[in-house]
Amino acid sequence: TAFNERVDCAPDVAHRAVSLLEHNGAKWGDRVILFLENSAVFRIMEHGILSAGLVRVALSSRLHPREVASIALDCSAAVICCSPKHEKTLREALSEIRSTTQVIVLSDSEDGVNPESLAALPHSDLADWRRPKPTDTAMLMYSSGTTGQPKGAIVRHSAWIAQTNNSLAQLPAIGIGDVVLA
Repeated sequence: TAFNERVDCAPDVAHRAVSLLEHNGAKWGDRVILFLENSAVFRIMEHGILSAGLVRVALSSRLHPREVASIALDCSAAVICCSPKHEKTLREALSEIRSTTQVIVLSDSEDGVNPESLAALPHSDLADWRRPKPTDTAMLMYSSGTTGQPKGAIVRHSAWIAQTNNSLAQLPAIGIGDVVLA
């Protein structure tokens, strides 16, 4: 695809994703829910969120939109990024709880904002955003364990970086054309 030919500009596209979030009301420290399947647009949004000091709240795409709406209420999410297949039910669930959380429809295809349309957005100047410190919250990881309502566990930027470094240290060298099964 055209996006795959622009892999080297992915950080620039992630900064443009920050513009999209900012246009939808997100500001430094706000929670942004990623209710998406594993995709290129998920990774672009994640990179933008973490680099701009927003808080990533990634949820399983298998959750029911009512569960997502409940978590959005719990964490005071400013924006939910969802796939086209969840949009209608998610908006209905948010309406039922009178949530003002903004919804952005994202997809790797033409159904919604996709990597190519993100690349065409105005560039967000991250100099206007306060860079996150190691002690700032990077993400909320929701889990209910075996019982009860889901609870958000805070992950700081320093912990996320340490976990990423540990994972990379354990992997063999991976190059272009390699296939990795996780």
